[in-house]
Amino acid sequence: MEPSDASMAALAKALQETLSPHAKERKAAEDFLRGLEGQKNFATVLLQLVDRQDGDLTVRVAGAVAFKNFVKRNWKVVRAEKAPVVVANVLSRCRLVSRASPK
Repeated sequence: MEPSDASMAALAKALQETLSPHAKERKAAEDFLRGLEGQKNFATVLLQLVDRQDGDLTVRVAGAVAFKNFVKRNWKVVRAEKAPVVVANVLSRCRLVSRASPK
């Protein structure tokens, strides 16, 4: 998904339809959004739409909720016993980067 006016308009329309009182229309919009989640730049385009100051507030709020749901479905949970190893690896990489960067 590229951040174009057409993709932003389609995304805004789908987000607006998620607020529909008609279950069929709402479900179709939710399925459409879920289908977009796998596309490259989906989260970026969604957040750009949420950030637009000139956008419809209801669409912006629906976009924020859609982003929350996207993160909830796609966030990888690290098992507790592996967490110290992950944290140690991240810290060691940060130290390497900070040592390599010019001061």
